[in-house]
Amino acid sequence: MFSQRLRNSIHNYFEHPWFLWTAQAERLVDLRDEEMVLREDDALGELPEELQYESLSDLHDQIVEHMQDLLIAYRENNRPIDLSLVLKEQLENYPLSRHFDVARIIVDQAVRLGMANDDLSGIYPAWQAINKRGAEVQAHVIDKY
Repeated sequence: MFSQRLRNSIHNYFEHPWFLWTAQAERLVDLRDEEMVLREDDALGELPEELQYESLSDLHDQIVEHMQDLLIAYRENNRPIDLSLVLKEQLENYPLSRHFDVARIIVDQAVRLGMANDDLSGIYPAWQAINKRGAEVQAHVIDKY
């Protein structure tokens, strides 16, 4: 609330320059007091599964394990890793709020795993959709380790 008022005051400064000088310090203190009360109150009830806390390290471990399984499949069957397909499959398993973290971890693991022969040719891969919200990725199939 305070930041919104401050932005409005700065935005309208030339029309009403006195607004920046009439902030009520007592009111700001009251807002801080209310925030402390809200923080100290115990929350009751259960969170829905979508809102359950999942640490980033747990997420990282799950994705690394999946990428290791893909690497084993490559070694045994000589099956390359299609990063766009991996991203699409993994993003379906996580809520939208985790998509950025999931994608970052997968790309980080892919860089460590290997590279694509097409990377050396200088040809850009086609954009491929990875979720229902319109996110797309350009990625060659990883076929060189």
